[in-house]
Amino acid sequence: MRLIKNNDIDYEKIIVAWQPFYKDPLTKEDAYEITTNIFNLANLFLKWEEEEKAKKDMDKQCKGA
Repeated sequence: MRLIKNNDIDYEKIIVAWQPFYKDPLTKEDAYEITTNIFNLANLFLKWEEEEKAKKDMDKQCKGA
């Protein structure tokens, strides 16, 4: 997985994509916050997936013992 740097993100595109869901005009700071939240959510999903895999592997080992 490649790390994404702030200068790799086009915040204007984020604003255009998300503005229809907001009454007030979005700022670059809002776009940064939206992007951060999406990345954090994706990382949470990855963490859950890893934990679930580890649990299944442990269950397999326990059943095989």
